[in-house]
Amino acid sequence: MIGAIAATGLADAAGAPLTISPHDFRRIFVTDAIMNGLPPHIAQVICGLEH
Repeated sequence: MIGAIAATGLADAAGAPLTISPHDFRRIFVTDAIMNGLPPHIAQVICGLEH
């Protein structure tokens, strides 16, 4: 995955190549799901955070 990201040429403000972790994808997924109507308590269950 790191090679694919580096191949995009995307960089941060300092010019360093972007790094993306699996946790970043989790946050993006949950944010997008909630912004599109998924109730937060359901997102918690999907992420394994039910109490």
